[in-house]
Amino acid sequence: MQSLTDPVLMRACAEPAHPGMRRFAAYSPHLPGDPVARLAADEDFAVRMLLCENHPAAPGDLLLEALLASPFITRFDQLPQPQFPRAGLARCAESEDPGARLLVARDPEAPAELIERLSHDPSAGVRCVMAGDARLPVGRLLELLDEPETVGAAAEGPALPLTAMEAILAAAGIP
Repeated sequence: MQSLTDPVLMRACAEPAHPGMRRFAAYSPHLPGDPVARLAADEDFAVRMLLCENHPAAPGDLLLEALLASPFITRFDQLPQPQFPRAGLARCAESEDPGARLLVARDPEAPAELIERLSHDPSAGVRCVMAGDARLPVGRLLELLDEPETVGAAAEGPALPLTAMEAILAAAGIP
């Protein structure tokens, strides 16, 4: 009897026409590297998503595609993976999806002007993420301190001036 860790069995499971078998293969952390590219291009979204969640060799562009296409709250779980792309995420600034727009802050090449523009986004989540970006101009960060939806994120902003920090502490009664 073959073990579920057997690479030959895992390769065989990645081949069938039945999506359940391909999903099983994509779910397995024992999937050898050679079927990964084939499953990354699978027409079944669940196969691609399972591959992202369970295989360290899942391509970065697949991680981004799965995040952008996923309707699930767990879609952001893949952000810490080292292969998740960072460069070029500024292109997400015009997306209708607030989850895509907040990715702009992860792009090391995104200009400060774009970060500032997105700090005015209709989505409080996007504004909060931009408040945590060191490229956000201090003046705008201070404005976000006055918005109830963004005050917490702005108070943690890396560019927050010492005088603002002291004012926050004083308002909280902390000497």
